[in-house]
Amino acid sequence: MTGTALGLGLGGSIIAGHRAMIKSPVPVKTEITQPQSRAHEIAAALIKNHESFESTAYNHDGVWTIGYGNTRYSDGRPVQPGDTITHENALKEHEHHIHHVVIPKLKSKIPHWHLMNDHQKAALISFSYNAGENFYGHKNYKTITKALSHPDNWHEVPSALNLYNKGYDPKKKKVVVLPGLVRRRVEEGTLFSKPIN
Repeated sequence: MTGTALGLGLGGSIIAGHRAMIKSPVPVKTEITQPQSRAHEIAAALIKNHESFESTAYNHDGVWTIGYGNTRYSDGRPVQPGDTITHENALKEHEHHIHHVVIPKLKSKIPHWHLMNDHQKAALISFSYNAGENFYGHKNYKTITKALSHPDNWHEVPSALNLYNKGYDPKKKKVVVLPGLVRRRVEEGTLFSKPIN
């Protein structure tokens, strides 16, 4: 992250925690390194393992989807039949959705989000990318909502995640347990429980 420190006097200024002697009140640009969350990187890798890239829009469950599971573009437009996307643009849409839709929603909705470590956040980002960023508090997600409502309940999160393993099977034309979702929920639950070294 970049920051700018202004030299405001002839005696010296504090820049990034150190005293710097300057001879004139000229702005001095400095690099200020701050710890950044790796949650989005961990989540993006997990999501891409489960959301295969599709260059042409498809509709398996009543929602048009493209790229790495995006149902909307970064400009807000919904994916439409006949849409195509390059791999490069799909990656950009994927990143945009994580940073500008999923993470802000989870930050605002999930209590104590700020207390979670990167593995816990990444697991929930992956879950939200798949289940929808408005899952917390929704009537269909009571178990995971309760598990996330307070740090005392967080030990329940992995088993709660495992409950959300059903999806629409276009061949059977009904909602069934999907092996891919079973695997994904286990991975998310394992990640949520994994300590940060």
